[in-house]
Amino acid sequence: MLMVLGCAAILTLWFTWPLAALIGSHVPGRSVDAEQFLWAFWWFREALTARHVSPFSTTMLYYPDGVSLRYFTTNSFHALLSIPFQALLGLVPTFNLIGLAIFVTTCLGMAWLAWDVTGSRAGALLAGIAFAFGPTQIFHWRVGQYNMLSVEFLPLYILALRRLLRSPGWNWRAILAAAVTLACAALCEWQFVIYLGLYSLLAVGAALWAEPRAWRRTLPPAIVAGALALAVLLPYVVPMLRELGGDNPYMLRKEIDTIYHSADVAEFFLPNPVSPLWGAWAQRATDALSAPGIIATVVSTSYVMLALALLGALTHWRAARFWVLVGAIFWALSLGPRLKWFGTSTDIPLPYLALFQLKIVQITRFPARYFMITEICLAVLAAFGVATLLRAGASGQLARWRVALVALAGVLLVFELWPAPRFAEPLAPVPSFYADGTLAQAGAILEQPNPSNRGMYFQTFHQRPVLWGELSRDNPAGPLLSELRDSPPPTQPDLLDPTRNWQCTLAQLHITHAVRYPS
Repeated sequence: MLMVLGCAAILTLWFTWPLAALIGSHVPGRSVDAEQFLWAFWWFREALTARHVSPFSTTMLYYPDGVSLRYFTTNSFHALLSIPFQALLGLVPTFNLIGLAIFVTTCLGMAWLAWDVTGSRAGALLAGIAFAFGPTQIFHWRVGQYNMLSVEFLPLYILALRRLLRSPGWNWRAILAAAVTLACAALCEWQFVIYLGLYSLLAVGAALWAEPRAWRRTLPPAIVAGALALAVLLPYVVPMLRELGGDNPYMLRKEIDTIYHSADVAEFFLPNPVSPLWGAWAQRATDALSAPGIIATVVSTSYVMLALALLGALTHWRAARFWVLVGAIFWALSLGPRLKWFGTSTDIPLPYLALFQLKIVQITRFPARYFMITEICLAVLAAFGVATLLRAGASGQLARWRVALVALAGVLLVFELWPAPRFAEPLAPVPSFYADGTLAQAGAILEQPNPSNRGMYFQTFHQRPVLWGELSRDNPAGPLLSELRDSPPPTQPDLLDPTRNWQCTLAQLHITHAVRYPS
């Protein structure tokens, strides 16, 4: 594991360069979603250590109504982890260091799973690299989606469940490991519970199929592990279910929104779209398959990993068939409710359509993300392929050729996954009056027009309530907030004139300052 750790650390620095040299002044994905997660990290610390309130609702956004953050992608696990480091290092360095650490821990977790399944150390190393630094994870990194980047607990949960199901009796270490990793994965991104829940049904079902008479040693421990994780998450889950069952379930998404974010069959055959060599062509091809204005989740994968996975599946079929089956099922789910075929949307229904009837699934709008479980399965199969190339029995010149072939596969894999080093973006310039104490005694701030997630980032400096916010599951504004957002006209020079009625409203709500942004 020391070799895996060293390789993971080196590749993390290389693949994300120059962020390590700009740790306090740049972030990945600033132009997309990073500012939301910067705000979430700041808000968790502010809510828990300064205000002593729940971090899952706030009046700092959507003022004066306030807003629920239950379905906001807060990345709660890492937001909690960041609190002590924010005090020591600051918000931005902490944010970046956690992102870098995610790559390392994901590589370690995937390698551990692959080694446990295949027994191949070299295969485990390649599997860890292929999953942690695959195009899907680099995509989530470069658009600043820390919730979807935080996949380090997915292979760890699969490993814990595997050991639980293979234990001869009640293996409490495996039960607790499965419960903890499932809970941590849910706190990184609650959608992961859906993925891991489906995987668990398949894994438990396969264990019962293989040994139906041994159900007493497989089914009850798995149920206990799930129950323990649920018990930990109940304070988190119950309010979410209450909101979901309310009169206005704002978080639900329509089928067409889900189709927009489904994978096209052709996308799986495209090479890495951020390669410095062929990435421009691959990105244009990817964009051509997506609806205008939609940032499509990247589902490209490594051709080297696919070749090794095919070899592993063919040569270790009895041990590999479960991973082939699970990978195929999640690949089908990533295609969404209706087939998209080489840029053409069809009405052909797919398995995801049945899943979409569940409200909890309707909240999610990115079926393409189910492919992450397929990537784990492919990484395991690739480790089988490496094990085949290095299998015992070869000696002399043949053994050296096999080792050389595996080394070449590793080099080609890294070369194929290598992203262009352009994802570190400078932080947005902060207006001086937000950071110099001018607003230290201010009330709420009326911003016009909507500053989106940039305004959330600015709030980490001025720390005053604002009327806007960019939420991943946007709550509808009430009539008062809608009126405040739209009126008075932003060009009106006497906005705070005490002789006007608007001043009465603003004073009553303690809105003391107005900020006009250039359009």
